[in-house]
Amino acid sequence: MRRRRAGGEDDGLGEALLPAGDASDAQQQQPQRAEPQQQRQQQPQHTVIVHRPFDIEAFLAFILARWTALLQAIAGCLRGLVGGGAPKLSLVQAARLDELQARVGVPYAPDNPLHREALLELWDLAFPGKPCPGLKGPEWKDMGWQGVDPATDFRAAGLLGLDNLLYMGRLRPRLFRDLQSKARGARSSWEYPFGAAGMNVTWALVDLLRLQPSGGAVVVGSGAGGGGGARGGGPASTAAGRGFLGLLSAHDAAFEELYCCAYELLDAVWLERGATYMEFNAVLGEVRRRVARALEARPGSVEALRAGVGLPPGG
Repeated sequence: MRRRRAGGEDDGLGEALLPAGDASDAQQQQPQRAEPQQQRQQQPQHTVIVHRPFDIEAFLAFILARWTALLQAIAGCLRGLVGGGAPKLSLVQAARLDELQARVGVPYAPDNPLHREALLELWDLAFPGKPCPGLKGPEWKDMGWQGVDPATDFRAAGLLGLDNLLYMGRLRPRLFRDLQSKARGARSSWEYPFGAAGMNVTWALVDLLRLQPSGGAVVVGSGAGGGGGARGGGPASTAAGRGFLGLLSAHDAAFEELYCCAYELLDAVWLERGATYMEFNAVLGEVRRRVARALEARPGSVEALRAGVGLPPGG
């Protein structure tokens, strides 16, 4: 009869559930099953880059747009520093400018009784006490019109030219008489005609200040001179025009006073040069340049304007 070992249990109960080798294999196999997943997680992600051909035109357009915007910003800053750009008009300036521009381009109409009365008044201012020959006649040439019908010289300046001569005759009668009779200085044998020259002065100022209504008919002057076709943009579009707008605040008849100043300057330049009739356009061009420079200085009064063009006080 066999005896049990002391203190021992049944040999079968003391054995491991898995052989040593099997347990080791099991432990080694478990991380091996997770290894493929870890390898997948550690694989680097690749970014696909697609290269497009370089568009030189688009690049240049972009650069040009950037530079244009920059230059426009700089120009805006400079305009602000020097006071350029279109000024804001006061109510008085706006009303006076509207009234003036409404008169520009209005033609002289012989069948309009108001226009006829204005022309007859001009005769009375030029020849006080002398009977008027009517609306036509050779006597009108004595006032400096180029034909027997003064209306034919109104084509460039229209009714505004007649109004300017009337203003001078009413409010600057001494200047009116001096210019009409050529009383100042040593005169040439072939003088400019007073009436026709006055029409050209009006048109030169309209063109200088760009007062012609947008889209309005442009009539080129003829005879004793000739304005050019008026340009658009309005007075605020030029430095001379902006200077004139300042005068609108100081005087309710700024354009008429400018006209008297310009016509007096024309006679002064005529005498400076010892000019004759064939040089009228050159003299008128010089007058225009001097008036433009004076207006660009932004005179605050008519006297400052006169000083700017080199005329003595008064007038």
